[in-house]
Amino acid sequence: MIFLWMPTLEASKIPHLSFFGNELFPDHGGMAHTSLLAVVEFIKMMDFYQQLDSDSLLKIVKHGTLMVRGLMNAERSIRRFQSDCIRRADGSVAGKPMRNYNGVWVEQRKIVQKILYAFLRNNIDSTEYLFVKAIVLCNPAVIGISMEAQKVVEEERQKYARSLFTYCLRQHGSRFGPDRFAALLSIMSVKENQQKEEKSFNVILRSFYSNVTVLVSPLYDEIMGS
Repeated sequence: MIFLWMPTLEASKIPHLSFFGNELFPDHGGMAHTSLLAVVEFIKMMDFYQQLDSDSLLKIVKHGTLMVRGLMNAERSIRRFQSDCIRRADGSVAGKPMRNYNGVWVEQRKIVQKILYAFLRNNIDSTEYLFVKAIVLCNPAVIGISMEAQKVVEEERQKYARSLFTYCLRQHGSRFGPDRFAALLSIMSVKENQQKEEKSFNVILRSFYSNVTVLVSPLYDEIMGS
């Protein structure tokens, strides 16, 4: 139904629109924001979306969005740009080079590359990518979700895991299929560690630019701060 309406392009006619005068990274903030929105829209297509209470759903979204965004960035960089480094939607290299933040030396560019290296090492195909993305989202171990939500999410995760295992057996046979399945699941630990490092870097960035209202975008800042 949304495609039947003409888009509103004049800022003055868009309801509930506000601007941030001291946004730190306005050039790339839009791409970071829309990439997270893409993850949220993907989550809405999951079977568990309508089955969870709003509080549990919000916690699962906040926990998994950054990891799924990393998977999507890696997939795009490889398939669309044939690149061996993470690239934004416009093709520019993602991440900041080595820099000193109040005595803390950090190379954010190296942090965001980790999931892409895992993709390249395992030569992940498009089908495996979709299954891994779904399994990452279906995490019953997220702190604070209800018992009912844990049960629903666990069932969904097992469903996608069984489908991925079946796919691995069909593609690699009974001899190498289980090893392939284990290798794909190990990517989740890589993404968990990358997420922790990205959020730690965000804390450093926040303290360095303490006078700034928005670092990247309100959604991005909320996800990073969760």
